[in-house]
Parts: sequence; structure tokens; C-alpha cells
Amino acid sequence: MNKHVFIKKFWDEGNVLYYFHFLNNYTVRQVEIEGNRIMRFSIKDNDFLYDQPLSAMEDIQDNNYISEQEFERVWHNQSLRNGVEIIEFGDIFAIEGVTSYAHGCNCAGAMGRGIAVQFKERFPAMYQEYYQLCKNRQFLPGDVFNYDYGKGHIYNLGTQDTWHTKARLPYVITALERMMEMAEHDGVETIALPAICAGLGGLNWSHIRRTIKDIARYHPNIYLYVVERFKKG
Repeated sequence: MNKHVFIKKFWDEGNVLYYFHFLNNYTVRQVEIEGNRIMRFSIKDNDFLYDQPLSAMEDIQDNNYISEQEFERVWHNQSLRNGVEIIEFGDIFAIEGVTSYAHGCNCAGAMGRGIAVQFKERFPAMYQEYYQLCKNRQFLPGDVFNYDYGKGHIYNLGTQDTWHTKARLPYVITALERMMEMAEHDGVETIALPAICAGLGGLNWSHIRRTIKDIARYHPNIYLYVVERFKKG
């Protein structure tokens, strides 16, 4: 018989309130709340979850146990802002209030396919700088070309060597971490990006989505909008 247990616990380190849903001693859903920001993780979405069983969880008191109803209220709470909002269909350039964007790039100077074409057409001066960096071998896998266009920033993520090679997960991780650090320095609070590396990049989207959510959890001042499939806004 399946045994469901729900835990609420505050960790002083990081000032984060956690909610856990354990099934048969292991985490299947997890909520992290920091300030007015909420992050949701689930085994269904292949996310990184608390990796210790409930039986090994330290300092659990009676008041840490909550009802399923309380957990569900938090899980579905719409009053808090999502740290990462996954949008199934949409247009990153049509999201209200967002002026900074990111996308995966090759390091050979080509923006001729996929959403890269939109970036090239919208920001031609950026493309010329990107092309020159690639030509001079100054934009390499894992790098981020941060372009300030006046109203926001474009984070060009070096995720592929060339346009005819696949992206590599280590490149994606390094570039995303650098992007988040740059955004914090730039004072950027929201970034919209497509499902990077899942199409022409050739990587498994569930792995990339998990990586994005895991990196975002360590940058609570930045909100990401991730559009999985393009639909004109």
C-alpha cells in the first residue's frame, strides 16, 4: 500500500521554506519558497529532488507534518511568482514585461535556422558583433555573449561548436550559470528563452528543463520564462 507523507520545514541557511511530498519514504514532489518566489519540482518532470529518504531526514518534529490538503494548497498557489515558468506554446518576444532574452548559439558565427533567425533580424548589430567574436575565436562553447541593446540584454549562450554539430550538456550548464551571474550583475530580473538545444541542438528537452530549473533555484532574484514551442503572440 502506498504511504504518502507531507512535510513542511524551514531552513535558516538560505532562508527557504520547503514543502515535501514523500511517497513510500522518497520525495516525489517538492516546493521551495523564498520571499515571494516559488519553485516547484516533481519526479514526474524528472527534476532534481531532495535525495535522502524521509527516514534519514534530520530534526523532524511533530509540527513539521502537514496534511495533504495543506501541501496541495501550496503546490497550486498562484499568488507567488514562479522562479521558472514553463510555457507550452508562446512567443518569447511577446511576454509582457520582459525585455531580456536568451538563446542557444553555435560558435561558428551562424544564425540561419530556428529562433536564431529572429534574433539576427531583430538585433542586426548584435549579430555582427557575435559573428566577429566567432571569427576571432573569442566566443567558445560555454561562453555567453552579453549584448546590451538599451532596453534589455540578450544572452547568447555558446551551446554548440558549429551549426552542424549537436549541443553538449556541459556547454549548456556552464553557459546558463554564467548567464545567471551576468543577469544578477546587470540587474536583470526576468529573462525569456526558448527550449534551448532541444530542437536543432539535439539534446533531450527533459534533461535541459531539469538543468534550467536546478540552476535557477540558486538565483532567487531572477525569473525565467521558458517557451517550449513557438506560437506567434
